[in-house]
Amino acid sequence: MMSKGISSLIILKFLFLLVPFMLSYSIPISILTSVLLVFSRLSADNEVTAIRASGVHLKKVMVPVIVCSLVLSGICYFINSYWRPNSIFNGRKLLLEVGMQEPLMKMESGRFNEIFPGYLVYIAQKHGKIFKQVVVYKFEQEDLRTVITAESGQFAFGSKKDQNVVNLNLFNGVIEDIPINGQETGKLNRMQFGTYTIDFNVTEQIKDLSKITKKEREMTNPELSKRVNELQKKIKQQAQYPLVQQLEQEISSIKTRIHNRVALAVSCFMFILVGIPLGISVHRSETSIGAGISLILMSVYYFLTTLGEAFQYKINMHPWVLMWIPNIFLLVIGTRLVYKLFQK
Repeated sequence: MMSKGISSLIILKFLFLLVPFMLSYSIPISILTSVLLVFSRLSADNEVTAIRASGVHLKKVMVPVIVCSLVLSGICYFINSYWRPNSIFNGRKLLLEVGMQEPLMKMESGRFNEIFPGYLVYIAQKHGKIFKQVVVYKFEQEDLRTVITAESGQFAFGSKKDQNVVNLNLFNGVIEDIPINGQETGKLNRMQFGTYTIDFNVTEQIKDLSKITKKEREMTNPELSKRVNELQKKIKQQAQYPLVQQLEQEISSIKTRIHNRVALAVSCFMFILVGIPLGISVHRSETSIGAGISLILMSVYYFLTTLGEAFQYKINMHPWVLMWIPNIFLLVIGTRLVYKLFQK
């Protein structure tokens, strides 16, 4: 992005908008890895044996960790249900805004670029921010009115007082105006120039950003629930089966997304439930062992989650229920491991 002339401030905004996406996955992974490392080390150093020998039940050791996992589950729910979808939506708007105010990012050499309404811009070569061999076609009501050719050109952006204007500065070229009544070569009005500037006003395009509607993955959970209610009302009003089926598939997809977000947040607790007894049973202090086990568990978990998402339009399979299979799987294994641990 920097090589295409995008400012460092905009890049920092993009990085900030990526934070909730990374946190939604990194928090559960880090919880599982840290628990495995800590409790496997305690077990390897015989600290667990010492705790039991002193008459302290392992429940007292586990309770603070479980409470911490519940707090982090709540944080993950907020991230998955509110912060992450809003960040995705703001990121899409920022991309559109960059595309409007930073046309250099979209310009491609060797082809005509329709960046602004009513104009076609062709550049033969692009060297950084400088264009070589530029041709601009200007249209009015779909009719070609002006052809501008220049040896080079460069975009310049409006001042702080007029940020909605983008200027294309052209150097050493010719302007050919085509009369309305004819386009024969002999009737062209030609004018040479040393420097010529074309002003592109992007006010209307920027106004359109406020009209952008959210996509499904950009909606918060309350917005998704509201959308489900609207679709259910439409189903009652529809008599044609194909339309009803399409609406039901959309409802299925939305429900699957909602349950996926909640299930991913609950996974923090489930990983703790599995990680503590598993870490104690490993009896190894090596970091690679804990990291390897966590990697296997996370791979299985996200494989099952992705498998459930693949059936989001299969209404008969209840895909929103499939989102909970990984957590149920961890719950069964974790409960079994904890029971065996307490029996020792």
